[in-house]
Amino acid sequence: VRNGDRNMSVSLLKTPFDVRYRELWLPPSINGNATLPTSVEGGHGLTLTGARKGTTVDGVHFTGSATSNINCGAIHNAAAKLWLSFRFKPDQDFSAASPADIYLWAKFNGAADLHLVRLESANGRLYWQHEGVGSFSLSTAGITTWNAGQWYHVLVSLSNTAGARFIVDGGTPLTSANADAAPAGGDVIIGDRTDGGAIGGLVTIADVVIGTDDLTAAEETDLYNGIPPADAVNSWMLDEGRGVTAVDRGSGGNNGTLDTAATWAFGQVEQPVLSLDGINDHGQSSAGVNISGDLTLVWVGKMKSTYNLTAGNKRFVDIEVDGNNLLVLFYQFTLDEI
Repeated sequence: VRNGDRNMSVSLLKTPFDVRYRELWLPPSINGNATLPTSVEGGHGLTLTGARKGTTVDGVHFTGSATSNINCGAIHNAAAKLWLSFRFKPDQDFSAASPADIYLWAKFNGAADLHLVRLESANGRLYWQHEGVGSFSLSTAGITTWNAGQWYHVLVSLSNTAGARFIVDGGTPLTSANADAAPAGGDVIIGDRTDGGAIGGLVTIADVVIGTDDLTAAEETDLYNGIPPADAVNSWMLDEGRGVTAVDRGSGGNNGTLDTAATWAFGQVEQPVLSLDGINDHGQSSAGVNISGDLTLVWVGKMKSTYNLTAGNKRFVDIEVDGNNLLVLFYQFTLDEI
């Protein structure tokens, strides 16, 4: 926030602009998921709720080796309802000419009790399957080629009342009346079939979200647009960009662990950011921020969700004196405008 009177503020050393700030919050200063200190003398730091230090990383890259996976633990055993949403991007074109299957996600409780999402090299299809007793198998008969470097969104679900569903890139759902529960045991694995299975592949995966209820049609659309429902149980955004922990931002709190050959997949820009889940994460300052007189607000962000007539306003910055005196930068959904 820039002061209209330059004599009332303190210049930030090494600033990229010839500007003096009333307030300045820079992501490199973030303390985990606790605070974002001010970068100017006399400024007001932010206390974080849900929000935490992240990076501009584009997810986690997998190689298909025995040590290239994320183990999220033995969760959702025998769940009557379960849905999974994630994005993936292959390194190379995948089709019926590819040399081997690529397992993207699985919960393995032995060969007779296994749920998985995989690319099949025999026909180029993507599958959502339950192998074993009471099995079902849904596959993309109309999509048999997956382009290198292109992101795809996958949404799968099972339900004791609604059966199994499978949607790719927001398309027409593939369905099965099968009402079997999730496997009774076994770890949830991202990037392979099992921890040490070595049947993953060269692929990047991001934004993995799991819930344990029946999704509405609106929630399915929101997930395709990158907007998780408020009751998501597990949410691994995979934007940490460092270390071996994939933090679970959902209510379940089941952090995943990156094996040694699973690596953070940065694009052209590699820098820290304030990571927000799009539900209720935020940072809030103490009272006393000066917003009197002329001011300029600079907000720099990278959108991970697509807001297009999405139900509900989405606030990016909110500066309030009280409920009747405030400045807000937000998405207004009925007008579809910022």
